[in-house]
Amino acid sequence: MEQFCHSQKSLHYTVRPGQRGDIAGIQEVARASWHGAHHEIFSKDAMDLFLASVYSRVSLRTSLANRCATFLVAVFDGRVLGFCEFGDRGAGPKSPARNEFIDFKPLRFFG
Repeated sequence: MEQFCHSQKSLHYTVRPGQRGDIAGIQEVARASWHGAHHEIFSKDAMDLFLASVYSRVSLRTSLANRCATFLVAVFDGRVLGFCEFGDRGAGPKSPARNEFIDFKPLRFFG
């Protein structure tokens, strides 16, 4: 897969396939984006439980290793700024989950 580079003003970031070394950054982006976007809908405790399950190290390792899906990260200066995942979660050819857009989370602020 090719790497893409985008430049807007002074921010240059690269989009590339996610790797195991990106897991902590993916978790950081997931926490920041979920808490930022859903704080008026869900309690902090409910979101923390959800995030601990869906974005656990084991769950993310499985997602990154899934050959039937694509997991991309946007990286700036070694830091994960956002990620997306799409494809088949491995539920089988007759599953309604086949070829779905699974997730997209951008980090809205830098610092």
